Amino acid sequence: MFRLATCTAVKRLTATGIATGSLLYTTSNLSSPTQSEPNAQFSSIIQIPSAVPVLTNASTDSILSQVKPLAEASTRGMRLVQTVIMIVLEYKLESCKEPLDDVLVAWGIESRFGNEELGSLERIVKLTSAELQEKQKFYASKDKMDHVEKERRRTEVLRAAERLGRAEEELSQLVEAIKAADGEEDGSVHGRAARRIRNLCRINGGTYIKIGQHLANLDHLLPPAYCKTLSSLFG
Repeated sequence: MFRLATCTAVKRLTATGIATGSLLYTTSNLSSPTQSEPNAQFSSIIQIPSAVPVLTNASTDSILSQVKPLAEASTRGMRLVQTVIMIVLEYKLESCKEPLDDVLVAWGIESRFGNEELGSLERIVKLTSAELQEKQKFYASKDKMDHVEKERRRTEVLRAAERLGRAEEELSQLVEAIKAADGEEDGSVHGRAARRIRNLCRINGGTYIKIGQHLANLDHLLPPAYCKTLSSLFG
């Protein structure tokens, strides 16, 4: 009887100990998770790359070799656009200069747009040329006229042509004197535009030099100032 009671008590104590140990183990696992679990959860949210790519000298040189030609071409294109815009502005301002100059002269104000003597001679040449054309039309008209009238009209044409020739000669001499004083540089709008194109060709080089040389040979299309200025690209 005693042995039976003892065995029963031992069995109960053993079962109680096993249950208590299981409970403590489970509680410790719930209250203190292992270090690997949060790392696993964090890595599942944020993907950390295993290796960061590093640019070597070879790869950097390869990238630069691809980007550099594109950057240089873009720079040349920007210079070309800038030059074209400046040339257009030069001609626009030149077209506005003469009307403004006439208004200033009519108001008795001294011209501020250039050499006053040069402007005066240019106006004389323009008026004399118009007068000569008018005399030529009058002389070539089919109106009935006698020999005396025809000779009179012919004399007027010759005198107008003579006045035009003298005015053009004076203008040419004045222009040459201004060029000599300015260091042989053409101060006209064609000269300024030609120098801009020449500077563009020299800075950009390469194909632009060839284009400038080709333009210098187009003396049948371009004003003499272009051909004279761009011919320096052959040297």
